[in-house]
Amino acid sequence: MACLFGLAVSGRAEGEDSRLFEATGERLGRVILLAEQAGESEAEALQDLGFDCLLVQAARVEDLEEKLAWARRELGAGCVVVSLDGSARGLLSTQVDAGDVAGCVLIAPFLDSSWPPPSAKWGPLLLLPREPQATACEAWVKQARAAGVEAETRSVGGAIDRDNDPLQKSVRRFVLAHSGLAPRGLPGVTFVASPNWDVRSKGDTIDTVVVHATVINTMEATQRAFLDDKIRRVSAHYVVDRDGTIVQMVDERASAWHAGVSELEGRPGVNDFSVGVELINLNDGKDPYPNAQVAALARIIQDLRSRWSVPDGRIVSHASIARPVGRKSDPLGFDFERLYRVLDR
Repeated sequence: MACLFGLAVSGRAEGEDSRLFEATGERLGRVILLAEQAGESEAEALQDLGFDCLLVQAARVEDLEEKLAWARRELGAGCVVVSLDGSARGLLSTQVDAGDVAGCVLIAPFLDSSWPPPSAKWGPLLLLPREPQATACEAWVKQARAAGVEAETRSVGGAIDRDNDPLQKSVRRFVLAHSGLAPRGLPGVTFVASPNWDVRSKGDTIDTVVVHATVINTMEATQRAFLDDKIRRVSAHYVVDRDGTIVQMVDERASAWHAGVSELEGRPGVNDFSVGVELINLNDGKDPYPNAQVAALARIIQDLRSRWSVPDGRIVSHASIARPVGRKSDPLGFDFERLYRVLDR
């Protein structure tokens, strides 16, 4: 059972029934969770997933304004507001200065004519409606975008306190994307953020490195492909050029979209527990992998091993984990024994 930490401030009614659920393990962001009532199980779930979560309960807009202003002061800059059920309309109606709030998620909002017009006050916004509210939310999001508000909606089932279902993952992804955290990865390399990633499933940790060959012949063209979120929808955590230049494109906290349909030692969905590294190479079996490129790959793996357990047996080719067998061939011509010798130096 999660520990509850009272945040009541002497003489301040707005904090009396607000509780902080402090993250266990690595902190992935800060959330103000709004609910008309209850919300404890959702707050505990966010805590267990690595988020500091301040639960604020308020059934009236007047109470919500007081408590929300207080919660923002307590939690500080860069927090994301997550609104449960009927609290969404109250949130958008408040006169509280949104200030440094990083974004807002509205879960199962009851959209009707009393909703305020779209504004950038709480943006960027993510609406996660239940049916039959999906159509109304889509129309409201279109108005928001027309007004210059960064907003999106998707209809997903589930709940925050149900591990790894689509709604929970949507909330986790939004908070991580807007938390302002420095990306986790190899120090001192350029970070070019790809939009093609997702949160890892709860309980999965990194224990595998998947080595790929790009087929694309240059670093610049590879980056363009991984920045495309409409057609290719692929990415890797790292791209390594022939001269050893490393560019990171996905935070290691997240899963990159590099493995596709895949399996390793009976475990499907290799993206969830791996880091993907793309080597610039034509993958024709003739294009060489220069020493500088192999050394850079070894540097990435050694850095990963400082945080995770990645044995030699889980440094694998894309070809070996892609399903059905034979779907992928990369990295053709890559000598893994050569890599192990560099790692053993």
